[in-house]
Amino acid sequence: MNANEPIVDEELDYFFTRFLNQLTEPENEYLQNVAQCLMKILREEVFRQKFVEIKDSLGVIIRVFGEEIVFQLQYQLINCLWLLSFTKNIVETSFIQFNPIPAVSHIFNEAIKDKVIRIALALFRNLIEVPEDKDVVSQFLLSMIQCKVSKTIELLGNKDFDDPELQEDLEVITKKLDESVPEISSFDEYIQEVRSSSGVEPCA
Repeated sequence: MNANEPIVDEELDYFFTRFLNQLTEPENEYLQNVAQCLMKILREEVFRQKFVEIKDSLGVIIRVFGEEIVFQLQYQLINCLWLLSFTKNIVETSFIQFNPIPAVSHIFNEAIKDKVIRIALALFRNLIEVPEDKDVVSQFLLSMIQCKVSKTIELLGNKDFDDPELQEDLEVITKKLDESVPEISSFDEYIQEVRSSSGVEPCA
């Protein structure tokens, strides 16, 4: 195939399916290479939509977080979710069906590497800024509170970071979480119904 020729849907289906299959292979020593390739592809918005159309694509990534994986792979896979979160339609549909917050928050709450903390915060910020649907934003905020993201952010607020973008993300998310508290109690019952109907797993 000529490098200048556009990629067709069939080729994308093949590439994405192959990447996802490799992510699920036990003891695959090339996981970081696969994740790096996926990161590069998902920088293009047209490819993001095609990726989420692959059956259980988000579910595969989220389940990998449940394995014992090195911090670099944690960073790469959260980066993939972050790239996907720039597309409003994906956040308001696929991310509601496959809520990434419980899995990512588990890593975020225990992270010691700044790059993992940074990319997780960037994802959380997109989840509350990209959607136009207020109910979607409220659901993600509730999920962050239930998964103790707000407590970890409070602790991080007492640390000095050299990265101004990380600091800004902390401030924006903290402000949004604080503003959401009065709404959370009345919204909680509705969200539990949404979770039970969509099969989304709550935080432990």
